[in-house]
Amino acid sequence: MAANCFGVVVDNSKLNKLVRYAGKPKTQEDRAREAWFAMNEDDKKVKAIEYVAALKTLYGNGQSTLCLVYNATGETLYYVAHRDWYGYINDSKEGYPAEIGNGQWGAFHHVHRQGEPSGSVGAVVYRGKRRDGQDQEYLLAWSTPWGFYYRNKVPCIKA
Repeated sequence: MAANCFGVVVDNSKLNKLVRYAGKPKTQEDRAREAWFAMNEDDKKVKAIEYVAALKTLYGNGQSTLCLVYNATGETLYYVAHRDWYGYINDSKEGYPAEIGNGQWGAFHHVHRQGEPSGSVGAVVYRGKRRDGQDQEYLLAWSTPWGFYYRNKVPCIKA
C-alpha cells in the first residue's frame, strides 16, 4: 500500500468474511456499498487527515490545498493525469496516489509556488470502471485562491 493511501481495500475477499456475502456472488455495487459503510473504519480518515496535516506543517505558511479522496466505487481508481495551473504537489516522493483501492482514502498536499502571489489551483484525473465494465474517468479539481475576495472551489466531474 502506498504511503498516501489509507485503509484496507474492500474487495471480494473482504466481503467473503461478512455473513451476508459468504458463498454468494459479489458485485461492484456490493463492494461500493460496503466501502461506503467502512468510510471511517480503523480511523483511516483520521490517518489521512494527519498525513496531509503533517505535510502542511513541513510546508509552513502559504496557500495550499489539503486533498482527501475517498473511493467507494466498488473498483480500484487509477491515476491518469494531472494539471497544475498554480502550484505543485508538495510530496514529490509520493506524488498523487497511483492507485486508490475501493474503501481507501487517498491524500496529497498541493501548494502554491513560493514567492508568487498565487493560490493552489490544480486537477487530477482517475480512471475506474462502471457497473457495465466500461471505463469511467473522474476529474477532481480545486481552486484555493490567494486573495480573500475569491472563494474556494472543488468540483468533481464524471466523464
